[in-house]
Order: sequence, then C-alpha cells, then structure tokens
Amino acid sequence: MLKEIKKIILKTENQNVNALFFIPKEVRSNKCCIFTHGYTSHKGSILTWPQKMMDLNVPTIIFDLPGHFLGSFNECTSFEVFKKETPSLFDHAYRKINELFPESSLPITGGHSLGALLSLIHSSTKTTFNHQICVGLGSLDSDKPHLFQTPFFRETMILRSELVSPELHPDIVIPWIAEMKRTTSVEKKSIHLLAGKDDIVIGGEEGVEKIATHLEKRNSVHRHLPSKLPHHLPENAGIFIKKIVKDIG
Repeated sequence: MLKEIKKIILKTENQNVNALFFIPKEVRSNKCCIFTHGYTSHKGSILTWPQKMMDLNVPTIIFDLPGHFLGSFNECTSFEVFKKETPSLFDHAYRKINELFPESSLPITGGHSLGALLSLIHSSTKTTFNHQICVGLGSLDSDKPHLFQTPFFRETMILRSELVSPELHPDIVIPWIAEMKRTTSVEKKSIHLLAGKDDIVIGGEEGVEKIATHLEKRNSVHRHLPSKLPHHLPENAGIFIKKIVKDIG
C-alpha cells in the first residue's frame, strides 16, 4: 500500500527533470521499479504503473524526460546531450531509491515507447540493471515511413512538435529511434515486451516479433500480447506490469 509520494528532482550533468517517488508502507522484497514515458508525453501517462506497484509494496520512481513540456518545463540544450545523458537518469533514480531502501538490490527498469528504448540503451552498459519492461516497443520495416510520418498523422505531429524542445523535433527523433531499435546491443538481460495486438503504431504482434527476434539472440525475451492495449493508452498496461513484476525473481 502507498505511504506517500515524494516529489523529487533527478539530475545529469546538464539536465534536470521532475520525478515522483512512490513509497510503500512496507517493503517485502528486494525489488524496485523505475519507469519513464513515451515521446512527447509525460510521467502522468504511466501513473497506473507505480499505483499497481504499491499493491506489491515495490518502491517505484516515474520521471519526465528532458525537453518534454506536458509533465514539466525541463529544457533540452541539445539532442546530443539528450542522447548521451538521459539514460543515466535511471542511475540517479536508483540511487534515490537506495537512500531509503538499501535492500532494493533488484532494479526493474522500463517505460513506454521511447522510454522503453531508453531503458534498453541504459542497460546495455550496466550489469546491475538486468530486467526491463518495454511497453509499446516494436520495430517496423525500415524501408517504409513510420506511421507518424504519413499524411494522416501530419497535423498530429505538428501539434506534438510543439510539446517538446526544438532539439527534439520529430524529424530528428523519429529516425534516431528507428536506428536505435536496429542497432542497440543488449546482452544477458531479461526483457519483457508488452504491447497490444491492436497497437498500430508499432505494427502490433508483427512489430513486437521483429524486435524480439533481434533481442533474443543474446537475451531472455518474454512476449506479452494482450488483444487490446493501444499505443496511446499506456496507463492500461499497469495491470499487466503488476503481474510481470510479481513474477520476476
């Protein structure tokens, strides 16, 4: 059960972001969770995730990404800084958890869409972070334009581009996301891919299978494919994440 929510700041060398630290009334395991949101979104979009973690008495932090304005006004000085430093926010969050709960030796990281990708990038150079929950992460054919780049979504992306720093414009970020999905090398991790079969943004089951095939060469990959979990409703993933975290370890 929830005891309190601390409002905290996570920092890198050049970036500060707002975060919420969910503290349970008692801790019954060595697990803790750190999650972040998708591109142009905010930490409130995944609020149900830490809420479900309180049912398990697992300390949890959710944080805003730099340069994303819906959750908080944290600027991004450059895309190079974003790429280099943002993954280390998971490290700072874990240190915050360990200050209160030093017994939390099993961190579970993840996120939605871009947040999921960043958790994988972060884990690629870490031996402590061995469990990732990636919601809404899939890979489409590289020779086809991303759904967000089609005329149907043009007006939507004009709006979305105003919700992030100019350095994180869709024309910059979306191609980078596609590249990192193909090239990020992760080894010896337990990766849970959770996406709805109705998630048209990542191509549903086919998109999940493509990235799963890439990752399972060197990792233990678990597929979770409910029939209904659309990309724009990551809060609906909370109940599935609760089961995954309960079974880890």
